[in-house]
Amino acid sequence: MGVVFYYCKMTKTILTQLADFFFPRYCKGCGNRLYSGEKELCIHCLFDFPRTRFWLSPYDNAMRNKLLGYVNIDKAAAWCYYHKKSTLSTVVKEFKYHHKFYTAETLGRMMAQEIFPSGFFNDIDYLIPMPLHPKKLAKRGYNQSELLALGVSHVTGIPIVVHAVERIRNTNAQALMLYEDRMSNVRDAFSATPLAKKLIGKHCLFIDDVVTSASTIKECIQALQQDNDISVSVLSLSAVNI
Repeated sequence: MGVVFYYCKMTKTILTQLADFFFPRYCKGCGNRLYSGEKELCIHCLFDFPRTRFWLSPYDNAMRNKLLGYVNIDKAAAWCYYHKKSTLSTVVKEFKYHHKFYTAETLGRMMAQEIFPSGFFNDIDYLIPMPLHPKKLAKRGYNQSELLALGVSHVTGIPIVVHAVERIRNTNAQALMLYEDRMSNVRDAFSATPLAKKLIGKHCLFIDDVVTSASTIKECIQALQQDNDISVSVLSLSAVNI
């Protein structure tokens, strides 16, 4: 049996190498050719992502402090810092605006694999991706936060809940807004659904792609926790100005 397993594994490796030779794949970050074992991103781009290490102190970091006082938050972390014109920003824009949706799931897996040994996921019952408004979802064709959550779920085994909170107002893009305008823009943009009642007493981890002012995720958490005793933590792929 062991010999058969080894043979199958060796055959798969050879086929993968042949596929890479005849159908080369390229890094979504730098554009260089990917080698066998590399998925979506080359090892150099992945290594260069500026890690926050927030997951090593999830109850005492800049991102959690940014949320404190606005929502009842348990712990929070972002995998990387987000800088404009960086490799990470290029990759995020690719999966967010250019239909490279499979990259989001891959990044979710990578993020979870790196964070998992810290114990950050140990007490989490459910993953909740940040919801998109139905019109934006229809236009894009997918929710990038849901795909990130799928990658996290594959690594951790934590189930995903996608309809406990919904976006009821299609808000404007916030990239160029001031903080006060961002808060006003997303106010009352979310609403908890009847499914939220089934999460009472549970610990839910919100998954997002980029946290900037945190105004959107604050409103979303407030909507979920309104009249519901639900513990909430946050994990974002990246964070700006934190």
